[in-house]
Amino acid sequence: MKLSKERGASLIEFMVAATIGAFALGIIGSMFLSGYKTATKRTQELTLLQSTNSVLQMMKLDMHRAGYNGVSPNLVKLSGADHTFYVENSATTGLLAYAYVAEVSGASYTYSNVVYEQTSGANDVLRICEKKQSTVMSVLDAQDFPGRVGYNCNTLFHKDRIKVDGFNLTLIELPGSNISSAMVTVELQTSLKNAPTYTKSLSFTTKQRNW
Repeated sequence: MKLSKERGASLIEFMVAATIGAFALGIIGSMFLSGYKTATKRTQELTLLQSTNSVLQMMKLDMHRAGYNGVSPNLVKLSGADHTFYVENSATTGLLAYAYVAEVSGASYTYSNVVYEQTSGANDVLRICEKKQSTVMSVLDAQDFPGRVGYNCNTLFHKDRIKVDGFNLTLIELPGSNISSAMVTVELQTSLKNAPTYTKSLSFTTKQRNW
């Protein structure tokens, strides 16, 4: 009889221990899942931030070259443009264009013609179009780079992962005593395609360099 009680007690203890163990595993599993979701969210946010920031930093560095004309004191401007930077902006599109001397060989100049654009036909991507040639493009060329200059264009984000929600440009004239200058503010708004609630908006302002 005593042995039976001990066995009964052992069974009860086992059941209690099993219940506590299952409860503990449930808590641990819930904590792990919560931690995993938090880590995944943080990773997605960092990916969006780093990607957006990298594109803007690259753009800002290259914009510092705008207008450079080798040994000549005259600034390089697009034909038909008032300033070194040519800007177009609307609610769903944006265009930034400029040019600079990339190479000098004797009396020959090679110009780098650059366009950043968010078009109405593909307003969820931002692309860069660039071509080196012996002439500076015009405003009309910049407005239709693939058709008039050549399809030397690439998207700046992985189009299946990051969506461009806005590419906003503001140009402010800075009149000087001798040379008219300008200041451009670039704002880029992005989001994750698989998680649209994760958004990022970054901007920078740069001034035209009067080489």
